[in-house]
Amino acid sequence: MHDPIGDVSQQKKRILILDDETTVQNSLRIVLNYQGYNVETASTGAEGFRLLEIDRFDLLILDIKIPDVDGFEILERVHESHPNLKVFIITGFGTLDIARKALAYGALHYFDKPIDLERFINSVNKTLKN
Repeated sequence: MHDPIGDVSQQKKRILILDDETTVQNSLRIVLNYQGYNVETASTGAEGFRLLEIDRFDLLILDIKIPDVDGFEILERVHESHPNLKVFIITGFGTLDIARKALAYGALHYFDKPIDLERFINSVNKTLKN
């Protein structure tokens, strides 16, 4: 007999949003919760690393400008410690060079703020519902 409680594929996908703007955190959390995801948020690199060490996430949504740690350092550390964690970059300070660097560091997608929510949600769903 199939046990849906023990079946990992039946569990909600978990997303960590690491962004120092609470408005962005709250907006994305509401939209992603509505899509059926379990969402946690962090405002600092230290808080984000702590959550990554104590819990499992399927997707990290990372603002490249975090007050206590450079976003590329976070991306590099996450790639080393959690090589299977998918990462999306969001930023209000986007340039073509930053986008290229983010993708070179292993990010799957790159979004400028303000975020095009339709494109963002489509990317999240496509990435996590495989």
